[in-house]
Amino acid sequence: MEETDLRELCRNFCHYYKPLKNEDFKCRGYLVVMELINKGKNLSFDKTDAILDEGTIRMLSKKLCLSCSFYENDCDFAAHVEKAPPCGGFIFLGHLVSEEVLKVEDMDCLKR
Repeated sequence: MEETDLRELCRNFCHYYKPLKNEDFKCRGYLVVMELINKGKNLSFDKTDAILDEGTIRMLSKKLCLSCSFYENDCDFAAHVEKAPPCGGFIFLGHLVSEEVLKVEDMDCLKR
């Protein structure tokens, strides 16, 4: 899958995505999704209105956020800014875990 195709992840799930901005930085979730696809996982970036449950949010926060390049300085979600949503990669992976398409262990594919 080409990186332009992977931008559907950002378009459909990320509240921070700006389509006209040239963004070289990618969230940890994006990098994990990219690696899963490179390893042969077939993923669809269809939008969903489902809400992530608190257990999934806590689990993903530990699995993704602590190793994300945005974590320390640039992430309102990790800083607990009121009503700040997580990044698109986080949301997308959360839905895959909730729907049992992925297991938590599948996200260990990318070395920190």
